[in-house]
Amino acid sequence: MCTAISIKHQTDHAFLARNFDYDSTSLLKLAKIPRNYSYPLEPTLNTFKTRYSIIGMMLWHEGTHVLVDGMNEKGLSGAILNLPDACVWNKAPISDGINLLPTDVSFYCLSQFSSVTELKAAIHRLNIVAPEDHPFAKTTQIHWMFCDKTGESIVVEQTESGLCIYDNPIGVLTNGPTFDQQLINISPYLKDSQTAPPLPGDDSSPSRFIRAGYLKRHLQWTQQPLSTVTHCFHILGNVALLPGILKQTQGEEFETRYTACMDLKHLRYYLKWYHHLKTQIIDLKQEQDECKTLTFFE
Repeated sequence: MCTAISIKHQTDHAFLARNFDYDSTSLLKLAKIPRNYSYPLEPTLNTFKTRYSIIGMMLWHEGTHVLVDGMNEKGLSGAILNLPDACVWNKAPISDGINLLPTDVSFYCLSQFSSVTELKAAIHRLNIVAPEDHPFAKTTQIHWMFCDKTGESIVVEQTESGLCIYDNPIGVLTNGPTFDQQLINISPYLKDSQTAPPLPGDDSSPSRFIRAGYLKRHLQWTQQPLSTVTHCFHILGNVALLPGILKQTQGEEFETRYTACMDLKHLRYYLKWYHHLKTQIIDLKQEQDECKTLTFFE
């Protein structure tokens, strides 16, 4: 599941915020990753070094840790969201590209690129691959939203049409259908608030996309960073999944595990776990000076 929104102020001050909706038993930990950290890339097992320090949330799944969202020291941010039944991954590594599992794309991009413009120029070199002997990669169905401190935002999907990069003028992403169809779905709601159709109220991905986009468009924003963070939390509260509401066919219960808002100018990560009222604030500028290896916050 999941919902993400990006906000751009007129003062070139941008934010990326998201709900992370997942089963209630998976392990999540906030992490900080330093510059020059060596990271092995499956499926080739070549290692690369991070160019930029990162702060973000790590998910542990079947022995693998996945960076599900984060921002780097240059103000580039990204988030993973599910895209069920739409992804088509390449089957084998290639010699003249950067071979990545789907679950490594966010980590690689945030560690190597400083802006959306830089990312867009290089992304077609990525070979997103799910080898036959890697069942977790084969079953992973995700797409990505990236936003930098200027407010430029894109969505990246790999489907039967190939690797698709969409500019994101709405500043919203949920799950299926693919982003181009989501833009069609929301178009009637981008009119004046007095003439738009009634907002859908269910928890489906298309409905959450429309509600988040509508609220983001019609909210009276200010230029105050803390006010923007507060508004982001309230918008995402309108599309949060409460415990017990959504059950998967396997019996898993999906819920909003946490909500995060990243201030891409001041490099602050605001985190609120669903079952805690307190909001944590982590300052990447302070943390990167002290961080020498991959470190997890308690």
